[in-house]
Amino acid sequence: MKKYKKLIYFDVCVLSRPFDDQSFLRIRLETEAANLILSKMRNGEYGLVISPIHLEEIRAISDAFERIELQERLKAIGKSVKIDFAVAKKRADELYDLKFGVADAAHVAFAEQCGAEFISCDDALIKKCSRYNINPNIAKVEGAADPRRQGCSCSNLPQALDNAGDAVSSAFP
Repeated sequence: MKKYKKLIYFDVCVLSRPFDDQSFLRIRLETEAANLILSKMRNGEYGLVISPIHLEEIRAISDAFERIELQERLKAIGKSVKIDFAVAKKRADELYDLKFGVADAAHVAFAEQCGAEFISCDDALIKKCSRYNINPNIAKVEGAADPRRQGCSCSNLPQALDNAGDAVSSAFP
């Protein structure tokens, strides 16, 4: 893989931010911040790390335009990295046991495994990461002002991921 100044791991909430209601100042500012980072990715300064959980979450987005745009964006600038999936799955299981959501646990585990800066606009996720002193590379894009959105437009994660049992396994190949 090409050597980048920085590897970035956006969760799907950040990737989806441009599709959220831009009439809220915080959302508009988050969108601009994400677009600024994306421009550095397009010019090759930063690398956008993608994982199987990105593809699962995006596949579950009901809005066809948003889903296709995000899939195309990942195809154009996303980079797959080689990680030890067994180690990442073990870490995701640990995070899940700490009451992280399935997708959040998988995102954080992937970001940690590849040494990327993890960026989210999900205040609850950032708070959990801070509480457990997880991922010292974590960066924060402030959460959404719209309480109906809870900082994320990715609430359509397949129900199968939320079922009891070894739910984290579905995030890993």
